[in-house]
Amino acid sequence: MATKKESEKKHALYLVDPETGRPTLVGPDDVDAKLKAGWKHPEGMKANGDSWNDEASLQGNDAAFAVAEAEAERQAKKPK
Repeated sequence: MATKKESEKKHALYLVDPETGRPTLVGPDDVDAKLKAGWKHPEGMKANGDSWNDEASLQGNDAAFAVAEAEAERQAKKPK
């Protein structure tokens, strides 16, 4: 069975939260729902001068989301 090309794969993306106006990393399975709910792609550049969600940063976005997701799970299991 053929695998999806990298360009066809869903990626974690930074989208602007309409409540805070700040870019937030959104998991690949939630991007479409967030866009339909009024979230937008960030405009302008990051503080370091890079574009948001450019092709070169997609794998980094995915890795950052995986780390954040794992940390949230770890915190949830942590005794209170």
